[in-house]
Amino acid sequence: MLDLISQIMITATGVTAIFLVARKNKWGFVIGLASAPFWFITSYLNDQWGIFVLNIAYTLN
Repeated sequence: MLDLISQIMITATGVTAIFLVARKNKWGFVIGLASAPFWFITSYLNDQWGIFVLNIAYTLN
């Protein structure tokens, strides 16, 4: 169930972020960053360690 919630939140925050950034709204970047925890959860639950490491790199960058 947690994976399903994470997938829904990744989709919702991703689409919203793209929409806002395309309209020159700086909140799009904030919403995009808000998706990071859901990427961590999904990659951890599905044993996608390459994506997990990339999440760390993107977060620190």
